[in-house]
Amino acid sequence: MKAFEKNIRKVEPYVPGEQPQRKVIKLNTNENPYAPAPGVTKALEEMNTDRLRLYPDPTAAPLVNALADFYHVNPDQVFVGVGSDDVLSMCFLTFFNSEKPIFFPDITYSFYSVWADLYRIPYECQKFDENFKIVKRRLLQRKWWCDLPKSECTDRTL
Repeated sequence: MKAFEKNIRKVEPYVPGEQPQRKVIKLNTNENPYAPAPGVTKALEEMNTDRLRLYPDPTAAPLVNALADFYHVNPDQVFVGVGSDDVLSMCFLTFFNSEKPIFFPDITYSFYSVWADLYRIPYECQKFDENFKIVKRRLLQRKWWCDLPKSECTDRTL
């Protein structure tokens, strides 16, 4: 093995879900069984498509300001990204920067483990109990979930 090869991670390629050949609506891939609402169709038909050739405002100021006005907060309290994966990526980079692993259940958004692997964030993926609850006891055994005194970290479910 060459010296640089030890730093190259072995990334597993993304495997897309099944693309059925029969008429099926796949809700897990955000497919919609309905045509766009008439107002959406009209807006698309009236859209100035010439604007699509320009790079969008990188600050998304009109959106940020509209959201801030709607929620009665300051614009600097609004964070937007270029899609949910971008927002999740920024969250992973911002909030998960310790040696402690993060936890998410096995029945969850499949991209959490992708971001964790990409950013080399340790994580654990555990099953829910029979009532689809996360059990603190399982987490406490790993001594990283709860930083409270032991008396406050009980076997209660979250």
